[in-house]
Amino acid sequence: MKKLILLLLISALGLFFFAGCEGLVPSEGEGESEANVYVSTVGDDNNDGSMGHPWRTIQYALNNTPDGEIIQVAAGVYNENTSFPSDRALVLKSKSGASSTIIDGGDIGIVVEMESCQDGTVLDGFTITGGDSCGIRIFNCSPTIKNNTISKNQGGGILIIANCSPIIKNNTISENTSTSGYLSSGGGISIFSCSPTIQDNIISKNIASWSGGGIYVYCSGIYSYISSPEILNNTISENTAKYGGGIDIIGCLSANIHIQGNIISKNIASSDGGGIIVGEFCSPIIGGTSAGDTLNFNTVCGNSPNQIYPNSYPNNYILTDCN
Repeated sequence: MKKLILLLLISALGLFFFAGCEGLVPSEGEGESEANVYVSTVGDDNNDGSMGHPWRTIQYALNNTPDGEIIQVAAGVYNENTSFPSDRALVLKSKSGASSTIIDGGDIGIVVEMESCQDGTVLDGFTITGGDSCGIRIFNCSPTIKNNTISKNQGGGILIIANCSPIIKNNTISENTSTSGYLSSGGGISIFSCSPTIQDNIISKNIASWSGGGIYVYCSGIYSYISSPEILNNTISENTAKYGGGIDIIGCLSANIHIQGNIISKNIASSDGGGIIVGEFCSPIIGGTSAGDTLNFNTVCGNSPNQIYPNSYPNNYILTDCN
């Protein structure tokens, strides 16, 4: 009888052990990372793009990666002019961040082209440099551009054109120049007939020979679309232009523009609007909507020759000196 009880007890313990451990063994597919494509400076475009056998060039990855995938790019310098596809939404993401992952256009053309791209397209974590027609051109699409350094490009840092609403967030946009033809405005960012959200960026030390050293907004309905950008919580500093060292807004008419929560400092215009210049017939919301709406006030200080032109936007912290 004792033996029978002992056997039953051992059997019960065995069943409990295996049942209890079942959750510790992953089922098929459980715990696996989402499918990715990989690019590395030591890769080869004849490889299969897997982690162990990465591709060599970003453009090859953009051309050959299926819709909805993430392309992870290892640290290094990629001497390329790249173009995102119009038929697939891809996420291009660096593994190690902008400081160590560089796309250099070699002073030829546009470094990153995004034309008619699909919703869900993302550029995340690169230094974009060496463009001679601009660093990033966005035409008729609405990607997310985040965590990048966009620097030392001719023709401006980012050019945004035609019926689009991209998100430009948490980038450093600096030391870009816009000095020729229609590219003589918008040293940091140019906006034509689009409604981007420009948020939490550092936009500094950009130069435009005509207008909008930091940001240039042309609102009128070229491409049959009115610009209504939101420019929120950025630091816009030490940019230079003839008109609007920090920001120039023209051709607004019915546009709905919000410029709120920014620090706009030490920008220089050789004519008017050191910090911001607002064109005739434009009525953007600059700062708070009332004296009590202090969370949306911009801090506008140390700009030359004036802070905001015309000076009709009282719901901001407007200071001659930033100290």
